Amino acid sequence: MKLDGRVAIVTGGGSGIGAATARLFAAEGARVAVLDADGEGAQTVAAALPDAMAVAVDVSDAPMVDAAVANVVAEFDRIDVLVHCAGLDVGEAWKQRLYDASVAQSKARTAGEPLPALGLTESLDDDSWRRVIAVNLDGTFFCCRAVLRHMVEQRSGVIVTMASNAAQLGVAGMPHYVASKAGVIGLTRSLAREFAPLGIRVNTIAPGGVDTPMFRRNAETVRRSAVANAPLGRVATPEEIANIALFLASDDSSYLIGETVNANGGTFLP
Repeated sequence: MKLDGRVAIVTGGGSGIGAATARLFAAEGARVAVLDADGEGAQTVAAALPDAMAVAVDVSDAPMVDAAVANVVAEFDRIDVLVHCAGLDVGEAWKQRLYDASVAQSKARTAGEPLPALGLTESLDDDSWRRVIAVNLDGTFFCCRAVLRHMVEQRSGVIVTMASNAAQLGVAGMPHYVASKAGVIGLTRSLAREFAPLGIRVNTIAPGGVDTPMFRRNAETVRRSAVANAPLGRVATPEEIANIALFLASDDSSYLIGETVNANGGTFLP
């Protein structure tokens, strides 16, 4: 088994990619700590695994993250892997506004009329901006910092963060999400360069659409648009992204440092 005897923390482990990762890692021999803001969801996932624990944690709360990681170390003695899946998107209502505004622009372009503004970034309120940045970027940093304190002592460890293809595409009308995930890519590269000499590998995955509960909450028109943008004609399953996380967490990727794995079904093909 690829992770036999290792201890893995999976944030956002109560559902979606995180839950799929927790299950796969457990099947590959890891003891898994399932962390999620939804403590009940984390407990449900952990209870089905052979040697796991659950911790309720808001990753945007640094003291709570530090306490959760200390709890894991107290229970399992060490941390070998962090897969940071916890994240927040812009919400179903915002994505519907973006879809509707994009359709309006497309119709105007076809008719040869002046394009209307999307009307999104200029109406984005401070709280919405800060919440997405706090969870996606601050939360990634807080979780990485907390586990690195232990990995540095061990002189070993693997961190897998979760970015998004939106960070490279620069999706219009989603500046808070795009900025947060672009920040994750930059943070990953900085950490990779700093900690590689200490035997700690850091990489990130940048998925496109993934069939998670968060994705399914979107309106059907938004879901169809995500499918249409992928040459494979579908979005990914959580298990497909979890398989990439396993590769990055295992010795199979021992020479991979600071990379962004674009798991988007061919979205970037010209």
